Amino acid sequence: MLQLLPFILLSQGVTLMKTSKATIIKPNGSLTAMNSQDLQMELTQSLKQPHTESLLLDMENIDFLDSAGLMSLVRVLQLAIGLGKNFSLCALSPSVRIIFEVTQLEKSFTIFQDVKSYQSSLNTTLSLDEYLVA
Repeated sequence: MLQLLPFILLSQGVTLMKTSKATIIKPNGSLTAMNSQDLQMELTQSLKQPHTESLLLDMENIDFLDSAGLMSLVRVLQLAIGLGKNFSLCALSPSVRIIFEVTQLEKSFTIFQDVKSYQSSLNTTLSLDEYLVA
């Protein structure tokens, strides 16, 4: 069973949950040129942590994604591959999912239905009651 570390609030509207092997980041709102650099920095910092083997971006609360936001995610994916770590996405809204399909990036990213399916892929259990959202 994964041990949960304390809930952390990153930049405005972004929450973080860590386990012994995985980090889950859940931003809120839109991922655009206005904020994509900040989120990319947070994702990069998380990936570079030695205890992080797998990073999940829970996009349940992302209602819009522009090209700058998409490029930030691609850069983080490239970094993860270079570091030999996993970077996955989950809970894409239909409007965000279509962007990944049109650009054919759904073939590059591992995309899960939700956090629970991501957890199953790690062969671990994590209580969703402990997954905090700001």
